[in-house]
Amino acid sequence: MSYVPPLVNEFWRLAFDKEATFGIGETIADVNKWVGVLEDDPEIPVPDVDVQNRYGVDGDAKSTVTTQGAIGYTGKLSWLVQNAQMLEFIFGRIQTSGTTPTFTHDFDAGTALSRPLPSFTMAIWNDKDGDGTVDAEDIVGRFSGCKLPKAVFTSVQGEALKIEADLMAINAEDQSTFPSQTTVTTQPYMFDECQLTVFGAVFARAKEVTITLDHQAEFGHYLNDQKPIDIVEGQMKVEVSAVLVIEDDNLWDLLLANPLVATTITLLYTRGAIDTLQLQVTNAVPKIKINTGERGVEAPIDFICEDITAQVIDSVTSYPV
Repeated sequence: MSYVPPLVNEFWRLAFDKEATFGIGETIADVNKWVGVLEDDPEIPVPDVDVQNRYGVDGDAKSTVTTQGAIGYTGKLSWLVQNAQMLEFIFGRIQTSGTTPTFTHDFDAGTALSRPLPSFTMAIWNDKDGDGTVDAEDIVGRFSGCKLPKAVFTSVQGEALKIEADLMAINAEDQSTFPSQTTVTTQPYMFDECQLTVFGAVFARAKEVTITLDHQAEFGHYLNDQKPIDIVEGQMKVEVSAVLVIEDDNLWDLLLANPLVATTITLLYTRGAIDTLQLQVTNAVPKIKINTGERGVEAPIDFICEDITAQVIDSVTSYPV
């Protein structure tokens, strides 16, 4: 028997296209848009089936029957943020204004106008031999009714801004082709390009900031269909975690105030005069822990927040592109 090598993670390719109607998959040739630089290997959505053993009163400790209940497709994506490409699917609504060469893209979440979350069709391909041609042994698939119900923005000292998102889909199909795709080579937003503002002050000595936006979505399963028909969003949760190096007693006094002082937290990435990304959370109430060490006094702070918005200013006419 001849040796058959395993699939290689580095050869995954991924593309998407926004759906005009939720769950109605776009034609595979049109699913050609670039997500971003994949930071980690994608967790490809697989059927999450509710399988259970059922036990009858039959004088036997073994299960009588095994049932297969509702199906949903779940996975994870992780990518470096190069532009505003996927933000609409994370927040819910995009509003674009401006004229050439400067356009402003505003994103908001959790409002009646930003629900339900928009959906997209995703194509995946593992090019087993890396030859750029779809072969019989390659994994190629199309997922429709895709949503990103939870996303974590991570900005760490010396690194690029990364998004790790939960992925939910309502349908999956095998494919024999993968669309032609243009690689985006734009520099990701970097930590050293970011300005963090908390309690109205700029903190230069920040080591790490993460923002979590969770729509708490669930599959909608109904009669006469094992697959989900809906992905239904719930109440929105926004949380921020930051590690700050304390320089004086100003931050200390604010964090120990009673009652706690709510604040606005802003992360502003600037790559050029008309090339910025701003993430902002409001009514953020802190929880603090103080760590002392040989490299300074650090404050890992968790914030419970009420709202989040994003704004991208660049030369792109509209997203997704």
